[in-house]
Amino acid sequence: MAGDGDKGGAEGAEEREWPTPKYAAPARVITSLSNFILGVFFSRVEIVNQEHIPDEGPVILYGNHFNQFVDAMCMMRAAQRPVSFIIAESSMHKPIIGTAAKMLEAVPVIRPQDRAKDGPGRIKHIDLKSRTIKGEDTAFQSIEQGFMITIRHVGQFALEAASSDTEMTFKELPDDEDPDVDAVNNESDGYEYKITPKIKQSEMFEDVHKALDKGGCIGIFPEGGSHDRTELLPFKVGVAIMALGARSRGIPVKLVPVGMNYFGGHILRSKVFVDCGQEIPIPDELVEKYKNKDTRHDACNSLLHDMQQALDFACLTAPDFNTLKALRTARRMYQNKVRLTPAEYVDLNQRFNHAYDIWKDRPDFKAIMYDVFDYLEFCRAQGLTDKQVRDLEPLGSVRTLCKSVFDVFTTVGMAAFVTPIILPGLLLNLPIPLYIRWQLPKEMKKNVETSNVKIKARDVAASKIIVWALKLVPTLHVAYSIAWLVFFKFAWPHFDRDPNTWSYTFISNAKWILPPCFLFFGPFYLFYVCPTLVEKLVRRVRLLPRYFTGIKTFFSSSRRQPAELLRANRDKLVVRIQNFVEEHIDELPDWKQSRVIGKDKVLESRSKSTRKFAEGDLQSSIPTRDSESESEPSALQNEERQLGRLSFASD
Repeated sequence: MAGDGDKGGAEGAEEREWPTPKYAAPARVITSLSNFILGVFFSRVEIVNQEHIPDEGPVILYGNHFNQFVDAMCMMRAAQRPVSFIIAESSMHKPIIGTAAKMLEAVPVIRPQDRAKDGPGRIKHIDLKSRTIKGEDTAFQSIEQGFMITIRHVGQFALEAASSDTEMTFKELPDDEDPDVDAVNNESDGYEYKITPKIKQSEMFEDVHKALDKGGCIGIFPEGGSHDRTELLPFKVGVAIMALGARSRGIPVKLVPVGMNYFGGHILRSKVFVDCGQEIPIPDELVEKYKNKDTRHDACNSLLHDMQQALDFACLTAPDFNTLKALRTARRMYQNKVRLTPAEYVDLNQRFNHAYDIWKDRPDFKAIMYDVFDYLEFCRAQGLTDKQVRDLEPLGSVRTLCKSVFDVFTTVGMAAFVTPIILPGLLLNLPIPLYIRWQLPKEMKKNVETSNVKIKARDVAASKIIVWALKLVPTLHVAYSIAWLVFFKFAWPHFDRDPNTWSYTFISNAKWILPPCFLFFGPFYLFYVCPTLVEKLVRRVRLLPRYFTGIKTFFSSSRRQPAELLRANRDKLVVRIQNFVEEHIDELPDWKQSRVIGKDKVLESRSKSTRKFAEGDLQSSIPTRDSESESEPSALQNEERQLGRLSFASD
């Protein structure tokens, strides 16, 4: 299988006619249920660039793994065709997840971490230069070559040779890995460790290649396990072996990245934007390198690099949550009041994400990001969000006062009208949130303790909530229906009434009418009507700080000052960010050639006060930081910080 013969085989495969993918009955049931669950859990699921996923033929969809099983549900929705997922073999034995995976014809894979065992003794010292590990009461000679020594929060080391039970050498680490060995060397008692076996996956790869040869679609998350970090983890090599192995067999597989971008993905009724990236080309030269055992490793690493770059561009990532939050705010300030389509919205977010990697070391960009974060902290101190500051009416005017009072009364009236409607549903469903509130922290804590990459284990929250709801909802509905039946049968008071009256007819037949009605129509009320009304009410209630600001500032000029400071600071940041992007857009050729927002629209979106500031008529509320020298804070800046501290104290 080398040379021209393979190329001819690949060309022949390209000309094959692939069958139109059709859902098997079990897969259609799971897909429909998955779409329904996504609609209930999220307030908005937006998918852009869906045309990048082929309608037929072999394809591997790969995505980021920020939200455990919910990631697979989002990928299924984006694919619009049957998807067979690569799933951990341990998950196949779970009651709900395992059943769903079998119905979707998922391919199980035994993960090494699932077979890891605690090692005897403790690790005492690690030397990266000599690549040696020394232990106490360990048994390194009983460990097979290639097995991994995993030290929590430190790193993984592949055993190369063991000179004794207490000393071993490990294989050279990848360039992008920098384990925190000082934590081990400075710990007098040493560190516990796990022994992770090396598992052959030849059978799994064979199943994948068979599915691809039939024109199937494979879904995989190459980071391995899910996590709640704000940046991608290094990819596992398995996805590259699948793609290059399929191409070496003449299967014209296509690689498509799918980025899941969650905005509070662990919170009910949050939002998710799914971006389907462009197909990643697999050069013939790379396939030839893969066929050669001596260059196979280089071929896989080269493809993994391209894949991670493409997925990184489809995801909103950052080194930490604060940076991610500041980047989103900077994007909103640059966009200002320009309306965007969902595709343009995701595209602009990704461009800012990509620009951060290029500009992050520039002193002037660092100063802007630092000021954006300061501004967000001041917003939080005043109980406002950036959106609320952006939409603030002119403070102190009669018009703003009347509008704010009207909005407050509207919100109160809405609450008075909606509460009686949703209250029965909230009370009936109360066992579910109580159970989740009781169990979820325990599950998250357990996941953090057993993982080397999770921070707070927020990635498991949504999946746990959904699984528990799938168990509790049917149980509660059956229990409530039986309770209704028992109530009408035995507890309903008997009245001596005329059999011809409506009340007698209702009482005598209610036990047969109401329980079935509750059983069949109750879910619609509990899981569509109630969540929709609660969501609308909560959104109105969240705007109350803005309404109260409009009222308080009319009667007190001192209360107006923090809000005016925020508005002025925001105007300043809008101009600084827009000007910075326009000045340095040449460093981003793709952005310059294909702009999401034209320069004219950027200027038109500026408010009157922002335009005055851009012309130099408005003074800055917080002076620009000089990246080379720190100036003394001004009196106005000190006053603002004092206001922020007072507000934090009052909270």
